[in-house]
Amino acid sequence: MTIGGLDSSKGSSNVSGTNSTADIRKRLAEANQTVADAKSNKTKDTTDENELQTLELSETDDTSKISKTVSDANSKINDSLSSAEEKYNDQIKQCQEQLKTLQEQLKNINEQQRALTREISQGGDIAQLQSSFSQLNSQKNQIYDSINTVLLNISSIEKSIAASKTLASDATNSNSMMLQDVLGGTGSADGSMPLVRSDAIKTGNAVIDFAEQFDDKSASEMASIMQNNGSAYHQGAWCADFVTFALKNAYGKDNVPGNFINTCSNTAYCPTIMSWAKSNGSFATSPNSVQPGDLVLFDWDGDGTPDHVGLFRGRNSDGSIATIEGNTSGAAGGSCVENKNRAQGTIIGYVRLSALR
Repeated sequence: MTIGGLDSSKGSSNVSGTNSTADIRKRLAEANQTVADAKSNKTKDTTDENELQTLELSETDDTSKISKTVSDANSKINDSLSSAEEKYNDQIKQCQEQLKTLQEQLKNINEQQRALTREISQGGDIAQLQSSFSQLNSQKNQIYDSINTVLLNISSIEKSIAASKTLASDATNSNSMMLQDVLGGTGSADGSMPLVRSDAIKTGNAVIDFAEQFDDKSASEMASIMQNNGSAYHQGAWCADFVTFALKNAYGKDNVPGNFINTCSNTAYCPTIMSWAKSNGSFATSPNSVQPGDLVLFDWDGDGTPDHVGLFRGRNSDGSIATIEGNTSGAAGGSCVENKNRAQGTIIGYVRLSALR
């Protein structure tokens, strides 16, 4: 999928990030080789006084050469970093423009849906109006996914900037240690810089286990399943219904942490869910203390009001949030239950039911 010229299946910073990293490593390798050559000269065995004097002069020349090489390498590393940052910032600006366009499209669809709602209340053709409303809802889901993709691209670019800065810092520090090593100090000259990668968090509590039984099931399938279960199902707006359905069946209606089902005045309405969480101290804006089975609230248009809710599965190594959601888009299209990876920029907050146990 392409959004405004960016491939949404990848972070948009991959090429420039790789090039800057390779350039930095190349400069470091050049400095490494110079140090290795100098060390070889410095450790020669000599017994002749003239040879010793020659070696000492050679070491002086080598030290000057190494110092200049290290200085040149560090300068080139910093130049590479500056060039990469400029490219990253241009990419972020492109993403921000795409985000602005998508949010305008979303506002336009919301206006159309409000107009349809007014027509229904004024006695219009209900079947035709509901069909139009459903089509607009499908378009909204596609825009939600596009917004999420753009935000994930921004997150990827920001992480590439941070990684390049770290690599450049490590490289220049390593160069300094190599110079110190040649001059008789201590420190590693191997130039190794391991990259740390965290594994994605594995989840599996009762709520998530229950919800994932319905992964990829369509809206019509879920309507039948949830209604036969005695659970609420609001056509076209059943994301919160799915969350309540999963909580009720995993915990038991009266045993959900915080007595959520019985004490939240409208479990089908995202703004009410957020107000309920704020009233009992379970609302959080950071995922640091969030556990699998807690709730994730999304604000797609950035107006400060939640538009959508899902269940938290965990945090991915790239910083995105793993969820399972109802009334979202899936591979087959339309509205369904689906596992998602969401950018934190789409999230307005979390309901930490785990804190109310």
